This record gives sequence, structure tokens and C-alpha cells, in this order.
Amino acid sequence: MLIEFSVTNFRSIKERQTLSMLPSERVKVVERKNSLFNIPQYKNLNLLTLSAIYGKNSAGKSNIIKAFKAIEWLVLNSHRFTQGDKLLANETFIFDTNYVQAPTLFEIDFLANDNKRYLYIIEFNKDEVLKEELHYYITTETGKTTTRKLYTRHANQPISYGSDFKGLRKPIEERTRTNVLFLSKSINENNTFLDPIFHFFKSGFRISDFTEGYNDIQTKFFVKVASEKNSTDMKILNNALRNIDTGVLELTSSKSDKLPKNIIFENTSENELSDTEKKKRDDLVDALKMEMQAVHRLFNGTNEIGTRNISLKEESEGTQKFIAVFSDLIQLIKSGSLMVVDEFDKSFHPYLTQTLISLLANPKVNTKGSQLIFTTHDITLLDILDDDQINLVQKDFIGATEIYAISDIRGLRGDVANSKRYLRGEFEAIPNINKSSLYQSLELQYEK
Repeated sequence: MLIEFSVTNFRSIKERQTLSMLPSERVKVVERKNSLFNIPQYKNLNLLTLSAIYGKNSAGKSNIIKAFKAIEWLVLNSHRFTQGDKLLANETFIFDTNYVQAPTLFEIDFLANDNKRYLYIIEFNKDEVLKEELHYYITTETGKTTTRKLYTRHANQPISYGSDFKGLRKPIEERTRTNVLFLSKSINENNTFLDPIFHFFKSGFRISDFTEGYNDIQTKFFVKVASEKNSTDMKILNNALRNIDTGVLELTSSKSDKLPKNIIFENTSENELSDTEKKKRDDLVDALKMEMQAVHRLFNGTNEIGTRNISLKEESEGTQKFIAVFSDLIQLIKSGSLMVVDEFDKSFHPYLTQTLISLLANPKVNTKGSQLIFTTHDITLLDILDDDQINLVQKDFIGATEIYAISDIRGLRGDVANSKRYLRGEFEAIPNINKSSLYQSLELQYEK
């Protein structure tokens, strides 16, 4: 589970900005609309399961999503870098000359699948890793939570290891290039002690914008796995389709002998792939060969006479996206992981968006503490989320992104709906549109 993610000097983010899943003390327990998820291993640690990000276009909402992608990419791939490869994730703030050549800094505080809380910090420029630190949290006998070092690395200095670090040290350190993360290199060389940390970046969170291509692949892969394992997942999905008034009774699938024409695989030698990677590739190929159909009722006038199947591609964009999102949420809830989504509500009716996010807010459904972080423009959600679950994003006068939660704003009365406050501009983070000037310029142009 994510606890906090802080970003400095990345794209439109200049100064350190933090997205937190820690509840605010300013939101009273008795006033909460959505339950917190308790972490029993750490005293008084409760986490939010939902976090919405609001803001006008170009405020930097998507850059928060891209920061998640950047740290994931570095951890999973930097062990492959050769000497001279650039750290492309060093996308600095370009509207201040003091920051253009400065390093990017990521700090992520999270709970791994070994039920331990970790803090991972990396600072880097385009050429090298300047700082890399890994710590974990313990609870003392007095109940106080504190951190212990696993390792700290600073440019041009030997790595300093904590007494709790296990596995190979110096041999891997000597083979870690200046542009490679020690975490990534260690995992690549089978240091199983670091598996829980690596697992968080590899499987602990997923990032998606639910594009058309992703929706198609996600649905096919979900149906393939659900069918093979004879699980109840397909029953849950088909029941959901019937209950949200799509007109679809169920999904069916059949296997084709051919791949879609627009699918291109990377030209990789068989010898370069591990057995696990080959299995994943073969499963993906099988999934891509599946043809999905939606079953509808068939009528003769007003008399129902049977069913008719149509290609899933003929369904509305909203229905296709719902199937992809809902199937992803089913897997998310089962795994207890994190999903980060850009424009979650695109193509959805507000009632449907509310229904989907309520799954994560329901402790009887979300029993493993799955989390959803998403950008949205749906103002109806402002009145069903708690103030610390609503993050607002705006740019200052030089174009730098700032992030703050509604719970950070002082002096708000509790008798006015957040949606009304937002539209009135009390939270800022909304477009400043000079309609009269816009209309006047158009009127003058067309008069001419």
C-alpha cells in the first residue's frame, strides 16, 4: 500500500510536492464518509483507500501519474543500462533556469507484501544516480515508530549498509554503474532479501489511462485467465454488466488463429527471455487471439425470442471501458495493490463512476486495503469523498504545480457542499476563463 509519494523537480513540479494516503487529523472520525484501512503492524497507522486529483487542464495532474511511471521504470529497468545511457526520467522544471540542470528527487513511503513499511529515496540527474536510500520502519517496545537504515548511497562514495541488510554487498556494488539503481541491480543478481521492495514496484501498483488498446487487451486477458481458472470472476463481471443497464447479458469468447493486424512484438531473441518472460509472452499471445462478443436479448416486436451476439468492439466506448475498468478492479481488490489512473471518469456517467469507486470504499469488499489514485473532473465525487481524499492541483505564477488537499484549507464551514465551493472558486484549481473577452473577440472577427 502507498503511504506517501513526494516529487521534486519533475516536469511541471518544481518544489517538493507530496501525495499522501495518510488521513488528516482535521477530518473527524465521526464525520468520515469512507472507512480507513488499519495497518495492525504499526501503531495507529490507518490509510486512505481513495485519492482523487482535481485541477484545470495543464495544471499538472497527469505529471503526478507520470512521476509514478518514472520511478517504476527506473527500478524495473535501470539494471539494463550500459555506460553512457541517459536517465531520461530526469525531466526537469524548464521555466526556472536554476532547475533545468538540477536533479530530480523521488521519495516513496510504502507497505510491501512482507507487511513491512519502507522508505525509498532516489535523486538523479541525466547522467548518474546522486543518492539512493532504503530504510524500513519498526515499532519500538514503547509503541513509537522509527526508521532503520538498510543502505544509503551517495555519488562517488561507498555504499553504507545497515546491520539488517542481508545478501551480497560489495560484489554487486562494484558492478553497479553510476547510472544504475543499486536496488535494480541487486534484484537482477538474485538478492532475494530485497524481493518485497522490488515486488511493490513490479506488482504492487499498476498505472493506466484506459486507452482503447489497453481496454481491449485488458478485457481479453481477464476473460482468458478467468475462464482457465474457472473462477467466479466472470460471474461477477457478467452480473455487473446486467446491473448497470448496458443491455449486455454476458460476455462470450472464442479463439482465433490469427493475431490482430496492429500487434507488433519486440524483436527479442528466445535466449534473452527467461522462462517466466516466455510464459507471460505466450499467455499474452493467446489472449490477443481471443474474439470477444456481447450477448443481447433478441425480440420479434415486443416478444423476446432469444439472444444475439455482437462483437464487443461494436459496444459503446463507455461499455468497453467499464468492462476493462471493472475487471481491473476485481483483480485489484483480490491482490490488495494500488492502481493509478489518469482520467478515470472519461466516458462514464457520474453515477457509474460513483459506483465503481464505492467498491474501494466498502470495507466488506475491499478487505485487503486496495487503493485507487485517479485524476478526474467529476465534481459529483467531491460530495461523497472525505476532504483528505480530495487533492487539488494548480500552478503558481511561474507555472509550477502545487498539490494540496481540501483538508489543508483552513476556515471551511461544514454546512456547504464541496462541489458548490469548488465551482465558486473557493478551492481555486479551476480554469480562469474570461468569457466576455473571448466572446467579444469572436464577435468582432465574424462581424468583419
